[in-house]
Amino acid sequence: SKEGDVVGYTITIENDSSADSPDLVFVAIDDSVAGDLLTPALNAGVANYASDCGFALAAQTSCEITYDYTVQVGDSDPLVNTVTVETNPFGFPNDIDASDSAEVNLFQPAVEIEKDGDPFTKIDPITGIGDTITYEFTITNTSSVDSPNLQLVSVIDTGTGWAGLGDLTADALAAGCDDLAPAAGCNFTVDYQYQPGDPDPDLENTVAVLYNPAGFPNEITDDDTHNVTVVHPDFMVTKSCLSDPVPPGAAVSFQIIVWNTGDVPLVVDILDPVLGINLIDLALPVWVDGGIIGVPEAGEQGVIVIEAGVIAGDQDVTNEVFVTATLPPQFELENVIERQADATCEVEEAGATRTLGFWRTHVDYGTHVLNAHLGGTMDLGWKQVTSADELYGIFWASPARESDDSRRGNLCRTKLHASWQLAAAILNDALDNGAVVPIDPVTGLDIITAAQNALVGNNRQEIIRLAGLLGDYNESGDDVAIVDLDGTIVLPADPNEARDIADFAFADC
Repeated sequence: SKEGDVVGYTITIENDSSADSPDLVFVAIDDSVAGDLLTPALNAGVANYASDCGFALAAQTSCEITYDYTVQVGDSDPLVNTVTVETNPFGFPNDIDASDSAEVNLFQPAVEIEKDGDPFTKIDPITGIGDTITYEFTITNTSSVDSPNLQLVSVIDTGTGWAGLGDLTADALAAGCDDLAPAAGCNFTVDYQYQPGDPDPDLENTVAVLYNPAGFPNEITDDDTHNVTVVHPDFMVTKSCLSDPVPPGAAVSFQIIVWNTGDVPLVVDILDPVLGINLIDLALPVWVDGGIIGVPEAGEQGVIVIEAGVIAGDQDVTNEVFVTATLPPQFELENVIERQADATCEVEEAGATRTLGFWRTHVDYGTHVLNAHLGGTMDLGWKQVTSADELYGIFWASPARESDDSRRGNLCRTKLHASWQLAAAILNDALDNGAVVPIDPVTGLDIITAAQNALVGNNRQEIIRLAGLLGDYNESGDDVAIVDLDGTIVLPADPNEARDIADFAFADC
């Protein structure tokens, strides 16, 4: 038997005296387990007591006492129970005594189940589905060596706030967990993938086993609980251009910001081939935003800020940064999170121009551009310039009077004013890094062509309108250095020389 079970005892008393002997009168019937069996009412520990012994027993007869005893914690193993019977022959003082013992072997059936599993699961920030969790179960028969084998009844796993793994009896049977001898064991694994709606951040579940010792109805149970911590690793990466736009040959700068928006530290690799960045195994703790939600800043915990640059060619600079993140080894999760971001820095040919005043006074360089860049000719629409004398005749002609000192008419004066700006614009467009000539929104032509066409005609308002656009163009790139591919140096202004060579008659109407 075992602790908590009932042992049924039967005591048979036989009067073996000769037939002519007097009856034996019972003086005492003492039992080491049940106590006084002669007057059992005095012993509350006796259950299901029955007796036909009375107070005396005739020669050559017998009687029987039965009772039940529940094995108690701490009873000796084996449980030895001795009964002693004391009698006197009726009318005689003789003591006629007898005793007998019964021995019950006690066994201690017990079972242990141990449940282990992954300590963490990671939640995908997009799907809400977690990693696959592998649970491992080990069942051991921890009964005493004299116990019967344990017969499997069930293995049930229930969750706290979720369904748990359910009935695992079939898994246990398949792993040989039935009919376990003392000290024998078995183990098996069960996989579960975290689902949206499962408890967060603690996914806890308990497994309970139920066995019977072979041949006994006793229920032998044990349970164990395992908790998986649910984590939410995630990060953000942005990339931006810090210098936009830039001219060709200038440095373009980019800024990369990586910050940990999850709830666990990360290890990140940052790769940007264009910027020459290849950083590995950077620790990225959980972002502490300093109270400014959503605005990561350099110096904050959990934020990496990188600024780097390259030299621009003649095309826009576009590049992409690739960031991969893993969890530190203690999380035992091998998943990789990948993010990327790109940015473009615009490269603009800023383009050089010079104002009308520059071209009127820099006679050496103006002559160089006319001859070397324009082939010695310039189309002003109403006039064709073929020499520096004619060009500077336009630039320095009086707007009020012609070369013979006669008064200019309004149309002539308008054409001369416009020709100043047109000539400067043509020279600017001829520079090796001259600014792009804008398109006239009215005619759809570039403003130089539109002005040339207008100067052939007599529409003063149109000529004046286009002269204004030409003036704006001539001002647009005045702060950009002139690039002359043949190495010509821009000499200082010399307005006296410009006036000296001017053919004023060329500007007459």
